Amino acid sequence: MSKKVFSMLLIGLMLMTSLLVTTNITSAASLPSMPPSGYDQVRNGVSKGQVVNISYFSTATNSTRPAKVYLPPGYSKDKKYSVLYLLHGIGGSEGDWFEGGGRANVIADNLIADGKIKPLIIVTPNTNAAGNGIADGYENFTKDLINSLIPYIESNYSVYTDREHRAIAGLSMGGGQSFNIGLTNLDKFAYIGPISSAPNTYANNRLFPDGGKAAREQLKLLFIACGTNDNLIGFGQRVHEYCTSNNINHTYWLIQGGGHDFNVWKPGLWNFLQMADEAGLTGNDTTPTPTPSPRLANTRIEAESYSSVSSSTIEIIGVPNDSGSGVGYINSGDYLVYKNIDFGSGATSFKAMVANAITSDIELRLNSPSGTLIGTLSVKSTEDWNTYEEQTCSINKVTGVNDLYLVFTGPVNIDWFTFGAGSNSGDLGDLNGDGNINSTDLQILKRHLLGITPLTGTKLSNADVNRSGSVDSTDYTILKRYILHIITVFPGQDVVPTPTPTSTAAITPTIPPLPTVSGDSLRDYAEARGIKIGTCVNYPFYNNSDQTYNNILQKEFAMVVCENEMKFDALQPRQNSFDFRKGDQLLAFAEKNGMQMRGHTLVWHNQNPSWLTNGNWSRDSLLAVMKNHITTVMTHYKGKIVEWDVANECIDDGNGNGLRSSVWKNVIGQDYLDYAFKYAREADPDALLFYNDYNIEDLGPKSNAVFNMIKSMKERGIPIDGVGFQCHFINGMSPSYLASIDQNIKRYAEIGVIVSLTEIDIRIPQSENQTSAFQVQANNYKELMKICLANPNCNTFVLWGFTDKYTWIPGTFPGYDNPLIYDNNYKQKPAYNALKEALIGN
Repeated sequence: MSKKVFSMLLIGLMLMTSLLVTTNITSAASLPSMPPSGYDQVRNGVSKGQVVNISYFSTATNSTRPAKVYLPPGYSKDKKYSVLYLLHGIGGSEGDWFEGGGRANVIADNLIADGKIKPLIIVTPNTNAAGNGIADGYENFTKDLINSLIPYIESNYSVYTDREHRAIAGLSMGGGQSFNIGLTNLDKFAYIGPISSAPNTYANNRLFPDGGKAAREQLKLLFIACGTNDNLIGFGQRVHEYCTSNNINHTYWLIQGGGHDFNVWKPGLWNFLQMADEAGLTGNDTTPTPTPSPRLANTRIEAESYSSVSSSTIEIIGVPNDSGSGVGYINSGDYLVYKNIDFGSGATSFKAMVANAITSDIELRLNSPSGTLIGTLSVKSTEDWNTYEEQTCSINKVTGVNDLYLVFTGPVNIDWFTFGAGSNSGDLGDLNGDGNINSTDLQILKRHLLGITPLTGTKLSNADVNRSGSVDSTDYTILKRYILHIITVFPGQDVVPTPTPTSTAAITPTIPPLPTVSGDSLRDYAEARGIKIGTCVNYPFYNNSDQTYNNILQKEFAMVVCENEMKFDALQPRQNSFDFRKGDQLLAFAEKNGMQMRGHTLVWHNQNPSWLTNGNWSRDSLLAVMKNHITTVMTHYKGKIVEWDVANECIDDGNGNGLRSSVWKNVIGQDYLDYAFKYAREADPDALLFYNDYNIEDLGPKSNAVFNMIKSMKERGIPIDGVGFQCHFINGMSPSYLASIDQNIKRYAEIGVIVSLTEIDIRIPQSENQTSAFQVQANNYKELMKICLANPNCNTFVLWGFTDKYTWIPGTFPGYDNPLIYDNNYKQKPAYNALKEALIGN
């Protein structure tokens, strides 16, 4: 055999060894390797993550930019997640790795289900950060990522913020960017995965300016992959050879016959995810889990929200007739831990929703499973494991923040629990002395705050429910939460009240009879009166095409709501693909300008995507779709939206005023609204939940049907807080018609329901003399505001737009127009001044 032939055989053998693959993957130690068949296919029985659209403001481009975020199955803000920033190629977009053939979400779902990786978040940005005066958008992306996108993700999602929980990878141009960004920012990234890197890859001396010292010391994984038939193979190979020569630990993987396509890029991602996981990306040893914020003991604490558990059998279980979860399969000696429970100034009772076919005890201990025993709930048999009832016991008074241990002496199923202060609440919150605390007391407090009927003496003292020494809007909020059963004791319980003089008020109302107003806008006057005045927002805002529109919006209104951009079809146009960009844009504007935001709407018969309306659903599968949508949307905006229209226009205009035909009612049945409100309360316990509809403002068959429906929901324990009167009126409302609106609001107060006026416009027939019609319209607006001010359960006054330049009326009601308080040229109409007069008190 000649020396030349021998050399050729040796080279061939070495090449085959470098390309050797296996399809039997047992652990990350055997990687890299080609993935098994079906690794990128949706599998039955595998929990699915969600891909959501986001938008963020970039200082690198001085504009709002898009990105997509993969949230793993079971994503929870109570947990911390690592992040992979996954980059597309030249000419691509943020959707390529999900919708353009990458199937990154499916690959991750399957790996998580197989236990190959722990749950993580994947962010796919648009890597061309182009803009005015920017020569190279791809090069500018480094600034965009480091200075804008990463801070946005870390502010809006529950993620680790250190380098050892952050990775970057990409294909083609994105592979080059992975090299360029990752290796020159090792203080930000410990795991780098360039696949089929392109000519934009920096020269070696730029990637390793210190000769590779930092890379040798800080890299936890450098994974370089490419196909052997890829014309760009030389760029990754050049970095590989440098790393080999300079003892920089890395993995270089070639796919035999692979080109420049997803047949290489997907296997590359599949390997990188597992190898990064093995190298520590999803570990939590470098960044301790932050101490959870204290949870108030007097709120409902879900049993499944434990911090840790000691048991080999305990499972999260479903709770019949609750549509929620609980804890079951408990055995003697098991215990659950709830960190940082704030007992405030003192708790003296314990209540739990439990089911049990036998009898057993739950010991309540502090700070360890053998710590101070504060009480024992002897759980009586409820006859079977699916029949739940509230059971209570007294406990030794406990104060301050403690870790709570529920130690079990035998089997029991537990749904939720809470703590109370027994009979120590005195008369706090009872402002009329009838022995009850209900919406009547809330009305009395509002009239006091507005200076209409000031409280004195003991009643004034009882209004100070947090015992702060003053009665203000904070007391109003606390009292409302107590009446809605969001809390079960007042913060001021067991606090000795400030003595109240008999002749003068000990506490000064924060809002005098004639409010002192700092400015001259509708917003200023409404806020002084305790009313939130708002408007829906139209397309000029999202296009930023009309600065006058934005200026008025910012100055005159304290609440905003998307007209269409947060309806089902806008937020979830494709199943499990959520688009929050426009909602986030409005929320950012609201937060910047001190505004509140309403959410409109979660469940409606209209404006649903075709995949929903045309789907072949069973009752259970459509309930799952409903829960997924409500939970995902409300979790995204948790704590940021004060009122949600959970359901919209569900009552038929005729047909005996029953539920109208819709995909929800037709598939799920008559109880679909109950489920919607339960899911909403679970997703954001602090948001106020509304049913919203039109033609229900006065007294009539449809309004009676809605009132009876809501009254029944309240009686059955369905968590509904308010009703939205849409208020799409025709100009010229009579005094008797307006009086019936007032009567309707009052009857809702009697059952403890808030009323918000949510979509106000008063349309004028085009055939009328507009000058005189404008004055009639002004009087109607004024009377409507006066009705709201006169009813303590009416706190929100939202217009459906504010300028006649942008209104839905002419296109929906031919022959009508000019329904709002500014004309087409942004001139204030008489209706604007009429609203101001009502707020002033004229």
